[in-house]
Amino acid sequence: MQENKPTNEQKKSVGQWFCDIFVPNKNDDKRQRMGKIIAICVAVLVIAAIVIGCVVINKYAVGSNNAESAANLYPSSDKSSLAEGSSSGESSGEEEDEEEPGGDLDPETGVIPSFNELYKQNEDVVGFIKIDGTKLNLPVVQGSDNAYYLDHTLDHKSNPFGVPFADYRATFSPVIQSNNITVYGHSGKDGSYFAPVKEYKNFDFYKEHPVITFDTIYGQGQYKVIGLMMLNTDINMDSNPELFNFHDYVDMDPAQFEYYIKTVSERSYFHTGVDVKYGDQLLALSTCDTEVENSNSTPFRMALIARKVRPGESEEVDVSKASINKNVEMPKEWVKKYKKQTPFE
Repeated sequence: MQENKPTNEQKKSVGQWFCDIFVPNKNDDKRQRMGKIIAICVAVLVIAAIVIGCVVINKYAVGSNNAESAANLYPSSDKSSLAEGSSSGESSGEEEDEEEPGGDLDPETGVIPSFNELYKQNEDVVGFIKIDGTKLNLPVVQGSDNAYYLDHTLDHKSNPFGVPFADYRATFSPVIQSNNITVYGHSGKDGSYFAPVKEYKNFDFYKEHPVITFDTIYGQGQYKVIGLMMLNTDINMDSNPELFNFHDYVDMDPAQFEYYIKTVSERSYFHTGVDVKYGDQLLALSTCDTEVENSNSTPFRMALIARKVRPGESEEVDVSKASINKNVEMPKEWVKKYKKQTPFE
């Protein structure tokens, strides 16, 4: 039987094959040389994209793990444990009052005991935000500006998802709290961080999640949602009458409060039937929205507005009183893109 001898092509190593495909040589004609240069460029771009993708995924994973670890340091805000006695037929006959600022504070940390572990990790912690039935279950910090925690975690590590943070101008203390606090946060495509805020565009989602939990280091609180707005926060629009810098309304007087609530009502996707009056504490959750402009630098924001449950008031919301706002005022850029005045046409 005659033995087959290996040809020159069979003898080529992987390295030689690579050189033949990618490395120009003196035997190549102009077309071959150009093809190899293009192949090298494509290969470099593909490798770079893979590396960058891995870095982003890793940072996201680190940020998610950090957030989950931080959440584990705060006891569950599930109120069901408060009613253990009712399961045996016992009832106080009264609504369970919320824990008010200035209550029992730990003498060592100066905050309510449930926040001790988080506060010891980072003294910028001011609260904890949660929407039941969603992935939003995170601590809230407050820095010296509205920039640092955009890309830093609770343990001060650089991360593109940061950690939710309250506006630096808001006041938190054992005896007083600003009557309007804005909390900023990024949105994860997997539904994490502040992604649930954008879900409120769906009216049915609101009806399933009409209450937000926002506990501060000085007291617990439930907040009833009163509206959801899409806004253009472009600072170059200062002369534009549609600009509404909702985040600048921190400590409002009666006239400012009335204007704020009126504007929220006009721009909200829905009306909830929840009453609001001066003296109520308000909460705004703000996150970027890419519906109009799909970029990391989009000036568009979704702002979810809620007011705190009053002492002695039930946390229950009669969502049957809620209705879609068919005359909602949308940003002019949204109207231009979709060629209609509201999402409900």
